[in-house]
Amino acid sequence: MEKLNTSSPGRALAWRKIMLCFFMVGSCCVYAADMTGGSPERVLLLPGASPSTSHTVSWRTSAAATESLAEISEAVASPSLIQHAKTFSGTSKSLALGEGVVFHHQVSFQPLKPDTLYAYRVKGEKAWGEWLTFRTAAEKFSPYRMIYLGDMQNHIHSLGARTLRAAFAKAPDARLMLHAGDLTDRRGPEDELWRQWFAAGGWLLGNVAQVPVAGNHEYQETPGKLPALRQAWAAHFPLPDNGPALLQKTVYSFDYQGVRYIILDSMAAIHSETAAKQQAAWLEALLANNPNVWTIVSYHHPLFSGAYARWNKQLVKHWQPLFERYSVDLVLQGDDHIYGRWQTAGRAPVYTISVAGAKHNRVHPQAKKVLQRSGEDAQWYQVIDFEADRLRYRAWTVNGDLYDAFDLVREPGKASRVEMSQEILPAEQRCSKPGDDPQTQTQQDKSRCWLVTELQ
Repeated sequence: MEKLNTSSPGRALAWRKIMLCFFMVGSCCVYAADMTGGSPERVLLLPGASPSTSHTVSWRTSAAATESLAEISEAVASPSLIQHAKTFSGTSKSLALGEGVVFHHQVSFQPLKPDTLYAYRVKGEKAWGEWLTFRTAAEKFSPYRMIYLGDMQNHIHSLGARTLRAAFAKAPDARLMLHAGDLTDRRGPEDELWRQWFAAGGWLLGNVAQVPVAGNHEYQETPGKLPALRQAWAAHFPLPDNGPALLQKTVYSFDYQGVRYIILDSMAAIHSETAAKQQAAWLEALLANNPNVWTIVSYHHPLFSGAYARWNKQLVKHWQPLFERYSVDLVLQGDDHIYGRWQTAGRAPVYTISVAGAKHNRVHPQAKKVLQRSGEDAQWYQVIDFEADRLRYRAWTVNGDLYDAFDLVREPGKASRVEMSQEILPAEQRCSKPGDDPQTQTQQDKSRCWLVTELQ
């Protein structure tokens, strides 16, 4: 057999990509060079404002493909999907981030039938992509499960990908996958980091509806100016356009099978009290008129930071009273790069913090007075099951070890009662970094476990 020549830099790079794809079981292998073949890439499914009758798909192509076309069919066992498919057209916009000009496309599938399995595909410059499937939400409450992930941010492909795959292996029937901010890192080439994120998720991102939350790394910070949302966010995530004015690219809500999801922008709230108040007014309107069985709120910066033992004052002032008054069930957060959970008086809301990626901090000693469960130095994912009278929350390490477990039990006229699981949990995970000596560390070092540069 002829020996492959990988001696030249170009051939060596191509060979490394081929080998990487070979070992990436369950993940897409799409690179910038592949766009010359005319296939679509970065296909991502999002719930519509009414997920029982609408979903949205976004994808990317070369600049030559200016037409946004997608086909969808009720799924059939026969391979004859094309015989049943309807064609939908959408919108596109150009974006130049490192690889030259590309086009981002979006199509809204509506009207769809509730609780129905669909297959769809999107068109690139020259070729159609693979058929992907999803099920619309039921019109009324019906049990289902979702996945919740904290910050991915660093070493997204090399280390973060395994968290996504482990979560899907644990809950292959999950209907939603929520990312609580900092999906990538603002330090580094923006498009390359998004390439890693989409490669890590692969076909999962097009089969399971994604629920993205904007974190601080989705913003560009410039001294003397308010943070500005980075360009790739809106291009990749055409979200339901139902948030408050000027915040509609990051603040949104939808009801999914008897569960109300409310996504807030803590970055905007922390930097602008006007934005905090605006979101609070919008939030209260959604909570005051809420016919759903369960209520989930998610944003990035935690109400109480376990890594720094401090309260985010804007959020405490404007948002927490509403969470308590209207008995929100779960508040899903990120940012701290630790695991944390706390609640008061054994009732909802339950506030959680998690991290899916490689960057890790320590839990501040004073924070342990607030957090009822905490952890360091592990990659976690959470699976949440919704039943009519019980919500089951389970946090798992990437190795599949149960780390935290509780149920919320509905009681008429009261906030949901927290019922701790009788499942055996391990001791709280602490930083395993060798050679640590807290007595000789700087204040910044004391808050860190693994630095991202130590995990290259």
